[in-house]
Amino acid sequence: MLSWQDLKAEVPEEVWNAVTQGDDTLGDRFLDRARAWFLAMVAPCGIDEIDETDSVVQRILLSRALYEFYAFVGKETLAAAKFEDAKEMLRAKFGPCVGVKEEKKTPLPTGAVKVGRIYERWSGI
Repeated sequence: MLSWQDLKAEVPEEVWNAVTQGDDTLGDRFLDRARAWFLAMVAPCGIDEIDETDSVVQRILLSRALYEFYAFVGKETLAAAKFEDAKEMLRAKFGPCVGVKEEKKTPLPTGAVKVGRIYERWSGI
């Protein structure tokens, strides 16, 4: 199972120290959020557990946790890149079912048509 040490290894030490300010377990919070996102995205595929022994799944989780880390410090461009990385790897690994929401049913149209007279000669056209 991934831990904050794995996430810390992905970030320059001075950046990690500046963000966490000595509370390294903040990294566990980012990983927990990554796990929740992962499960939400793969739920339509029928997956309800995370296999953290799979190296691709580890990379997906780390990329998403890095997104959480960089978003936390306001580095939106870097965070967005990590988010896209995670999404691309997730779709490559699990296919088109990823992130598919339940199909919304289109409501049936309601209304009425008034039966009227058919004019043989139209005027004013």
